[in-house]
Amino acid sequence: GEIVKEKAKKLNLEKVKPYDLSATSPDEVVLKPFENTEDFIEKSKKVFYSVDKRFGEAFEKVVNKKHLDLESRKGKAPGGYNYPLYKTGLPFIFMNSSGIHSDMKTLMHETGHAVHTIAVKDLFTFFYKSTPSEVAEFASMGMELLTYDRWDIFYKDEQSLKQAKRKHLESIIDFFPWCAVVDKFQHFIYSKENINSSERKEYFKNIFNEFSEKFVDWSDYEDYMKIFYHKQLHIFEQPFYYIEYGIAQLGALQLWINYRENPKKAIDDYLSALKVGSSLSIAEVYKRANVKFDFSEKMMEKLINFTYDEYKKVNC
Repeated sequence: GEIVKEKAKKLNLEKVKPYDLSATSPDEVVLKPFENTEDFIEKSKKVFYSVDKRFGEAFEKVVNKKHLDLESRKGKAPGGYNYPLYKTGLPFIFMNSSGIHSDMKTLMHETGHAVHTIAVKDLFTFFYKSTPSEVAEFASMGMELLTYDRWDIFYKDEQSLKQAKRKHLESIIDFFPWCAVVDKFQHFIYSKENINSSERKEYFKNIFNEFSEKFVDWSDYEDYMKIFYHKQLHIFEQPFYYIEYGIAQLGALQLWINYRENPKKAIDDYLSALKVGSSLSIAEVYKRANVKFDFSEKMMEKLINFTYDEYKKVNC
């Protein structure tokens, strides 16, 4: 709610409409983290080495093997991902960069997956190399936050750096209510029979308001609100799959807190967790990383308060 209020203040609005949430504030600049692909790779390499030598070496190995296809081009498939090449134990990173902030975030994220791929390469049992989403996304979301303090390598001026960090933390805080909405809605529509369109719309509107949208003025747009779940393809293509991202983000935030307290130990624990692949349960993998498989109200409050405190540091 505080973030929406700040948005209204910056845009000089009495009420925030749904379309205002994505509007650019007058104090924002166009973020340009790198000039070209070569610059992108070199800056990324510096970031990873500055956080931990092992991250830098992993990324450099990917670069030297030419296992990168970063820039967008005509006819190229969309998306971004890390693809594990199990025979060699090396990763391949694919994305569509165009020189914007989200490209930098994507490469930090996918390199987390790449480090994970390298970490499990020596596991004897092949199937242990593939991990559930709660573990895989913990690796990638964790890397986003482990590199957060070195984004100054991409952004030399303080305004751009603060804006980049602010946007990232906003996205984390905003994600949790939406994750809860999607999960609760999926349980409703897939656990009951013969639900008609009107019932779906009304139920979605109610939980949308319950978890997040009470801070936004949807008057005159209620018909759109009722079908807003259409934007989340997981609901249609992969039922009951989505909350895993929320669980992984909770783990990543705990990792970040650990990193702030003891960087070396946090990274050692992180790598210790990644190298076991799926040979242990999700809770046991998290325990090796010194984070809890815990999504209680108490844990949520602790992590959101920490994240919001970090947000306030860059929202000035």
